[in-house]
Amino acid sequence: MKFGPSRDNGFAKDLVERLTKELPPTLIETRRKVLSVNKVTRQLEKTFQAAAAYQRENRLGFIRRAFLANGFRWGLKNAGYPDDFIDVAVEGLVVELSKPTRSAPSDPS
Repeated sequence: MKFGPSRDNGFAKDLVERLTKELPPTLIETRRKVLSVNKVTRQLEKTFQAAAAYQRENRLGFIRRAFLANGFRWGLKNAGYPDDFIDVAVEGLVVELSKPTRSAPSDPS
């Protein structure tokens, strides 16, 4: 199993692919005014939750989180998302990855 930036870059591409399937860039671009805010929020939250799980499993430090966020940004740009959407999505990802990680709750019994 690979570790490090190449693995993180692969995960960033996976995040973009998942988001593209559920929320295609053409939908954002052409139906912006009628697109449900809840749908966009729900899809971004799913993306951020997947990233948080990846971070917990791989114990990402500052540099690897930066590589992941940058890979995500470029993946969204290459997929054709508008810049304002990319800015919001990447900011949300960075905020999620900046939260303190919680380990699984211990069993008190």
